[in-house]
Amino acid sequence: MNLSPDTTVRWARSGVTMRIDQYFDVIYDLLGIALLCGLAIALVRGVVISRRHAVPADARHGRGVALIAFGTALAFGGGLFADAQLKDSRWFQQVRFGIYFLGFAFVVAGLVAVLRASLGPDGRGARRWSLLLWILYLASLVVAGILLVAPATFVLNQYGDQVQRPLYWAPLLIATASGAVALGLARRGRSTDDAHRPQSGSSQLRV
Repeated sequence: MNLSPDTTVRWARSGVTMRIDQYFDVIYDLLGIALLCGLAIALVRGVVISRRHAVPADARHGRGVALIAFGTALAFGGGLFADAQLKDSRWFQQVRFGIYFLGFAFVVAGLVAVLRASLGPDGRGARRWSLLLWILYLASLVVAGILLVAPATFVLNQYGDQVQRPLYWAPLLIATASGAVALGLARRGRSTDDAHRPQSGSSQLRV
C-alpha cells in the first residue's frame, strides 16, 4: 500500500502530538512538585530567620518570607486541588478563586512584614505603603467577590458552566504588582539610608 506524502506527514504529526500528550501530565506534575518543594524550603527558611529575636529586622523579614511562601503554596496547591476534584461542581470558580484570595491575603501580609522590616515599623513611608497595599487588595477583592457570587454577572459557556472572567484575577495581579513596586521603593530607600549613615571605624576615630 502506497501512502501519499500528505498522509505520511499527517501521521507523523499525529505521532508527535501523541508523544507530547503522553508526557504532559507527568511534566506538569513534576513542575508542580518542584514549585511546592521550593516554597516549602522558603517557608522553613523564613521560620528559622523569624526566630532571630535578637535582630528584630531579621525576625520581621523571616516572618514576611514565611507568610509569602505559605500564601503562595496555599493558592497554588488549593488551585490544583480544585482543578482536579471540583471541575464538575457548579461552585468550582467560587471555591478555586476563594482559595486564591485567601492565599494572597497571606502574601500581602508577608509583603507588609518585609516592607516594615526594610523601612522599620515606624520608618519613612512604611505605614503609608502598608495601608496602600491592603486598601488596593481589599478593594479589588470586593469587586472580584461580587462578580463571583452575583449570578447576574456570570458568563456561561455553551454547556451552562460558569466561565472565569479577567476581573476574577484582579486581586492577585494587584497584590503582586503593588507589592513589587513597594518592595522596590523600600529597597531603594534602605540603600539611601545606608549611604547617609555615618561610617564606623577609622573615619570616626579621626574626628
